[in-house]
Amino acid sequence: MERLRISCATDTETRRFREHLKDALNEQFDVHFVSIDRSQKSAIRRQTPDLIFVDCDLMNDEQLGELRGFLNMTVKHFPETPVILRAPTGEPEIRTALEAICPDSVLGFISADRAYEYIASDVRRMMELKKSS
Repeated sequence: MERLRISCATDTETRRFREHLKDALNEQFDVHFVSIDRSQKSAIRRQTPDLIFVDCDLMNDEQLGELRGFLNMTVKHFPETPVILRAPTGEPEIRTALEAICPDSVLGFISADRAYEYIASDVRRMMELKKSS
């Protein structure tokens, strides 16, 4: 199985869970962490990721704005790199807000309620679906 390179972007609320994400993804993927910030462009470019995985909490409009800016940066500088978002998608208003700002490069969402141990297989499945389409 091919080891994909993932740039994993976290916001201030989810940063404390980086170790859980690292444990969940490291067995199958090479993981590099960055912050959800437009200034992370050079850090992501050095990684040359196959995927950008975004773990965000979206507790307020400021965080949604930061995510929007980060996603716009990925579209401009990494247009061929797919993005997967892990966010609190259970609430309809949050899901609607996410769908409104997500570019076509977003492959899909993983609910923030999803246990960490399943994330690697979710990511792998989404990437395989992208390859087959």
